[in-house]
Amino acid sequence: IPVILMSNLENIYIQILIFSTLMLGTIGFVDDYIKVFKKDKKGLKGKFKIAGQSLLGIFVALILLSNNDITIVEFDKNLNNPLVIINNLNYPLGISTRGNDIITINSADHEIIKSDLSGNIEWRREYTGDGLHNPYGVEMTSENIFVTFNKESVIVKMDLDGNILKMIGPSLPDGTVMSNIQSVSIGPKGNIYVIDTRNTRIVIFDDNLEYVAVAFDNNIDSMRGLDVNNMTGEIMASGFSLESPSVTEGNSGIFIFNPVFDMLNNDK
Repeated sequence: IPVILMSNLENIYIQILIFSTLMLGTIGFVDDYIKVFKKDKKGLKGKFKIAGQSLLGIFVALILLSNNDITIVEFDKNLNNPLVIINNLNYPLGISTRGNDIITINSADHEIIKSDLSGNIEWRREYTGDGLHNPYGVEMTSENIFVTFNKESVIVKMDLDGNILKMIGPSLPDGTVMSNIQSVSIGPKGNIYVIDTRNTRIVIFDDNLEYVAVAFDNNIDSMRGLDVNNMTGEIMASGFSLESPSVTEGNSGIFIFNPVFDMLNNDK
């Protein structure tokens, strides 16, 4: 029940989890039904249990192999020799993967690069002609790419070919101005969370970049990294100092905040 109520039901991993649970639960129910109501202590015959579980395993395996939202990576057994996908980048920062696709931020050259896991580049685009410089954070969904541009303090929504669809910033509808924005992350229901570093806060938009709310204003100084747990909605941010001792102790580290469902239109 908590998974159905709280998780993102569009996530393929959640869908596989729910389907597998229902299928195995059905096998168990039939077994108990035969034992209790048919008065057969042997229950469902073993060959039917094995057949049902085997078919489920084959079905899940086919989904894992064929669905573009699932990434299967073969790692080098020698972890001291990481595989190089793209080299000769000038100050690479953000990276996001989905299926076999990788979006890489090449910040000093104002570039965004889309490649596959083998390093084959699909497109490589420089955005100074659009008045945008120093891309920083990036997140990719099945339909869009969201990128923060540090110099202009704007967040941009693109299609999967890198074409700009919409942008917002630095001014917001509430009258405030974002400054030195950095990491970006996506919540369980698709809301976009952005680190507004100079204002020591997290700004939240919906998936069409409509302004939603500000979270944790002035809790952490010099926030850099950001991730929103796609299952629980918990927000994790890294920073250098705290102004709110009630959050945690220490002058630097990674800090975890409760979900801000009460602030959001979509992440309820």
